[in-house]
Amino acid sequence: MNRVLASAAYILMCRYIGARLGACVKACAGIALCAFASQSFAVSVETPGLPIDDSREAMHNLLLGEFSAWRGDMPQAVKYYQANLGSQSSAKVAERMTRLAFHAKDYSSMLVATDAWIQASPEQAKAHFYKSLAAANLAMHDVALSEMSEDLRLGGATDFTRLVNSFEGQSFDAEELYIKTLDNYEQQLSVLLKKHAHSYDLPLALALLALRNNDSQKAKEMALSARANGKENPAVLEFTIKVFERIGAVEEVQVSYLLLLDLKPNNTKVRHRYALFLTDENNLAAIEQLLILNRHYPNNGDYLFHLSLIYIETSQDEKAVSSLEQLLAIGSHLDDVHYYLGLLAIDKGDESDAENHFLQIKGQRLLGKRYQALLQLYLTQNNLDAAVQQSQLLEPLLTTEDASVANYLSQSSLYALQGDFEAALAALNELEKINNELSQLYYRRAMIYRQTRQLENAERAMRRFITLEPQNAEAMHLLGQWVAEVDH
Repeated sequence: MNRVLASAAYILMCRYIGARLGACVKACAGIALCAFASQSFAVSVETPGLPIDDSREAMHNLLLGEFSAWRGDMPQAVKYYQANLGSQSSAKVAERMTRLAFHAKDYSSMLVATDAWIQASPEQAKAHFYKSLAAANLAMHDVALSEMSEDLRLGGATDFTRLVNSFEGQSFDAEELYIKTLDNYEQQLSVLLKKHAHSYDLPLALALLALRNNDSQKAKEMALSARANGKENPAVLEFTIKVFERIGAVEEVQVSYLLLLDLKPNNTKVRHRYALFLTDENNLAAIEQLLILNRHYPNNGDYLFHLSLIYIETSQDEKAVSSLEQLLAIGSHLDDVHYYLGLLAIDKGDESDAENHFLQIKGQRLLGKRYQALLQLYLTQNNLDAAVQQSQLLEPLLTTEDASVANYLSQSSLYALQGDFEAALAALNELEKINNELSQLYYRRAMIYRQTRQLENAERAMRRFITLEPQNAEAMHLLGQWVAEVDH
């Protein structure tokens, strides 16, 4: 009987498609729909959701729904499925509509579908879970809590990885409500865990509870248990990464990422996320991951730009320039590329090249940095008219505090260039009242004191600068020279 219905469904759909589409599309759709009809649909047609006298129209709607889903038109697929919902709807039909509505983020239709699903199969935990998720996203919190409780009562916690995946990109309310409900069931979950020692779903639920209760040790213990039992499950590994990141377990984050990459070596999003994570922990390892991505996708601007920034941070200037020039060639991240190439040109002493790159920054986002960079460049060149012009362009872009800081910095530089060192120091003193943690303040003060032969004051200002920028090798070298001069 199943095969007869499946064949009839296939013929019906092909007639429909043939009347409206070309032969090529008809063939593709026929293959896809035949596969569907021979599997899940054969189950659906046996349920009370399709009365005998209405079966042809019902199958027609369901197959159109599947065809729409196959084309990626989830909202249209939901409409076709909704046409089949009624007082005697099949649980399978309602479940399918629920999942389609979930992917379409149509929570109102999802709520309608879950009501039909629960009516057809009231003891199915998944139906209550999806209704709670739909209600939470519609801000129907009482309904959401009630359905979450019913989901757990029926054993829904054992399908916890589905929950983790479902919350990806969903509202924060949904997760918070589920956690509150889990809180009431913590004791039952712990008992279940003893009975199902090899489960990974239950430890994930308990890890989430531990995070809520700020119990990092328990969260780590449960996440390790989940990973040990579910290391072949990508969803479990993804969740453990989130737990370990939340509690700062850096080594465990790396282990989970590596296991995930073993399962999904070609997943570029996972590899790039791993590289982003490594940027704060191990730049060389981050470079290794980004080079893998770059070999497979040489024209991906995001990967190249990330790689360029790490090269700059690790003082690999030649490699940074090479990567940034590749970005210029493919036309990606242009304003950022010109900004960083300008800074690298200044480090090399090529002020003309630096100016050329800064002048090519066009976007509003980096205009402030463009004006600041050119202002500093023109001040070092004693080009006072050009420096004043950049200062005037910069001023409208700054906040009140930033404008004051920039104003006092430019004033001190201009006064120093004009030989009015007393006025230059006065401007820096005013700046210190606004922000006494600004490293540039102390560096400039140190240089003015050196020019006016106030050597002890110069040394004191430079030491303060190094306190704020302990990695600045140039400042440490200068201070060493000054101390050696005093000793002699």
